[in-house]
Amino acid sequence: MKDYDMSLKEALAAERSERDSKQKEVTQLNKRLLQLEKRMSVIEGKKARPLEKPEMSKAAQEMVETLFSRLSPMDVVGYELARVGRTFDGGYVMAPPRSEKKIAYSLGINRDVSWDLEMANKGFEIYQYDHTINGLPCQHKLFNYFKKGITASHQTNEHMTCLRDEIKKNGHQNATDILLKMDIEGDEWQVFADLEQNELQKFSQILIEFHDLHKVYKLFWFRTALEALNKIFQTHQAVHVHGNNNTALRIVGGYAIPPVLEVTFLRRDLYQFSPCTRTFPNTLDQPNNPSFAEHQLGSFQFPHTD
Repeated sequence: MKDYDMSLKEALAAERSERDSKQKEVTQLNKRLLQLEKRMSVIEGKKARPLEKPEMSKAAQEMVETLFSRLSPMDVVGYELARVGRTFDGGYVMAPPRSEKKIAYSLGINRDVSWDLEMANKGFEIYQYDHTINGLPCQHKLFNYFKKGITASHQTNEHMTCLRDEIKKNGHQNATDILLKMDIEGDEWQVFADLEQNELQKFSQILIEFHDLHKVYKLFWFRTALEALNKIFQTHQAVHVHGNNNTALRIVGGYAIPPVLEVTFLRRDLYQFSPCTRTFPNTLDQPNNPSFAEHQLGSFQFPHTD
C-alpha cells in the first residue's frame, strides 16, 4: 500500500512538473508572439508605402467601406431599444434583455458603474474587470470585481487576463445568453480577433466602444480590426451606433470617420432585422461631452464588400 501511495505521489508530482513546464513554454511562446507582432507593426510601418493624403485616397476609401460595412446598423424587429446608464458618457443603448440566467460582463470600469448598477438592480450578476483602478466607486451585492484587464489570450500576464479564461473560471462556459459591455481602450480588436465563433455565440448582446477607427488606412491595424469585425459580423448585427464626441471627426477616404464609436450588436439567431430607418444620433443618444457638438453620422450605411 505504501509503495502504491509513493507511486501515486510520484506520478502526480511528475504530472504537475510536466504541466508547469508546458505552461512556461506557452508563456514564453506568447511573449515571443507579442514581440513578433510588435516588430511586424514597426517593420510594416517603415517599409510599407504610406498612403499619400489618406483623406483623399481611393485605397483608403475602399478600406473604410470594407471595415465600416460590418458596422452599418439595421433596425431590430419587434423590440424597442433603450438607454441604460448615466447621462452623457457612460450610458449604453441596448435591447430589452432576454437573458434567463442574468449574467453580464462589464469590461473597463474607470469611475463609472452606472450601467452595471442598473443591470444589477434588474437582477443581473455583474462580473467586472479593470486593472487601472483599485476598487469600485460603489458596491452592490451582485457585483463581482476583479483587478485584471482583458486582452487576447496570447498577451496575458500578471495584470491582464483573457475573456475565454475568465468565462471558464466563473463557470459560464455553457452559458449562451451573456450580456457583454466593453470599453477597454483599444484592446477590443485583439480580444475579438482572438475569439472563436462558438465563444461569440455566448453573448446575446455586445455593447462596445471601438477605438482608433481613424487608423483604418494603416494596413497592420486594418487587418486586425477586419479580422475582429468579420468574426462579430458572422454572429451579430449592429443595431445602433454613436460617435464619441470627445474626439473630432477625421476625414479618411472622403468619409467623416469618428475615431471612437459606440456600437450595439445583437445576436443574429435571437433577433430579426430590417433595413435601417433611423439616423444617428437620435433621441436615445446623448453627447459624451455636452460642451461639444454631437457627431452627425446620418444613416451610417456603407456599401458591403467582401
